[in-house]
Amino acid sequence: MSESLKTLQNLVTLAEEPSSEKRRELLEGVADLFLDGIIAPNSREMALASDILRHIAATVEETMRAELSERFADLEGAPPDLIRQLANDVIEVAGPVLMRSGLLQDPDLIAIVESIGTGAPACDHAAAGDQCCGQ
Repeated sequence: MSESLKTLQNLVTLAEEPSSEKRRELLEGVADLFLDGIIAPNSREMALASDILRHIAATVEETMRAELSERFADLEGAPPDLIRQLANDVIEVAGPVLMRSGLLQDPDLIAIVESIGTGAPACDHAAAGDQCCGQ
């Protein structure tokens, strides 16, 4: 049995477990598929993995979301929907992708600023980042 197939079977098993520790392992395992270049950008598998990551990220604690944000902030092949979701989170989660991800476009940043209002910490970070507002 190939290593990729073993990995996928392990992820399916983890997905069936409701515990937060298993959710963490699943989140890390699917993230590793991206980071290790196993999932090709703009593929059907990327869309599926992105959906899994976004769903799990919406259900886990802030520290896990912050770790995910840190891991994906510099990844050019990261799922854009996941990056937008992380950028709209609390500043501890949003910070890395707001400051370092090149996937956020001006309309994304404007929507983030409008959703949190002026004066919020994320606004200052978004406005100061090199990737923000066409800079």
